[in-house]
Amino acid sequence: MLTHTTQSSDPKQLSAYLKKRSARLQKKAKFARSSSVKEALLQTSERAMCRANEIYFCAG
Repeated sequence: MLTHTTQSSDPKQLSAYLKKRSARLQKKAKFARSSSVKEALLQTSERAMCRANEIYFCAG
C-alpha cells in the first residue's frame, strides 16, 4: 500500500495526491447529511485543489 506524506520530495507527486484528496472530499460532500458538513468538505476540497495547483505550477 502506498502512503503519502506532506514531506514529499517530488512536488508533482504531492500535487497529484492533493488533487485526488480534493476529488474524494467532493465525493464525500455529495453525500453529507447536513449543509454545514457539506460546506466544510467543499471548502477543504477547494483549498486542497488550490494548493495542488500552486505546488504543481511552482515546480514546473
